[in-house]
Amino acid sequence: MIRSKTRVDKLLDDFPIFDGHNDLPSMLKNLLNNDISSFNFSEDLTQSEFFRLSELIKNSNLKDAVEKTLEQIDVIHKLVDDYSDDLVLATSSFQVEEAMKNGKIASLIGIGGGHAINSNLAILRMLYKTGARYMTLSHMCNTPWVDVSDVEVGDGSVYPGVYGLSEFGEHVVIEMNRLGMMVDISHVSTAAMRHVLRISEAPVIFSHSGARAVHNHPRNVPDDVLEMVRDNNGIVMIIFYSCYLINNCGINNRGTIKGRSLI
Repeated sequence: MIRSKTRVDKLLDDFPIFDGHNDLPSMLKNLLNNDISSFNFSEDLTQSEFFRLSELIKNSNLKDAVEKTLEQIDVIHKLVDDYSDDLVLATSSFQVEEAMKNGKIASLIGIGGGHAINSNLAILRMLYKTGARYMTLSHMCNTPWVDVSDVEVGDGSVYPGVYGLSEFGEHVVIEMNRLGMMVDISHVSTAAMRHVLRISEAPVIFSHSGARAVHNHPRNVPDDVLEMVRDNNGIVMIIFYSCYLINNCGINNRGTIKGRSLI
């Protein structure tokens, strides 16, 4: 047991571990109304539950999406400041490496849904300036410029599908490439996955997706797309949530699981 722990500790020292999709900031909004002063993370959460986390934001509502996104980015900055002994905000690979050398957790900001830019490239650029370094192009429903994966189970909601990306959607990907902001294509439709991979000039990521060949879930990645990711030098960050691995949840025609939205 001691030898195994020593080996694990050495691996953790030598190789970084990334949690590509973490819902902590949205939970802070839902449970604490963003008042992090009322919760002591060091005492009220164990290290294994908190101090392994990278900080991302997720916002599933279209109404006031820009404002809500900025609120959660503000919470991330406050959290990193309050727990600076353990966390450090990272906006580059160099800063991630420096955090690792200093024994800290590199905390990165991602945008969990393209509705957060309100179809405006200026807002995308400003979110980048706040520290955001990836954006998931869709989340729970279509935007006017990209299809969500739920269209494959009969529901895109709010906006009609564009069968991949619209012309504006292509501009979003191109601008993200120019900025150095990673394009995340978890949650998008298969047509959108293929469309992004055809036009992106930079490696893309799937921040939390499984393999369609393992389980035919609409958010999982088909084999041909996995091959495109390989050719793109991109990465698929695997997910352990059981609904992506086995048929134990039951997806109805609105893409929901047991009465609540797919995560």
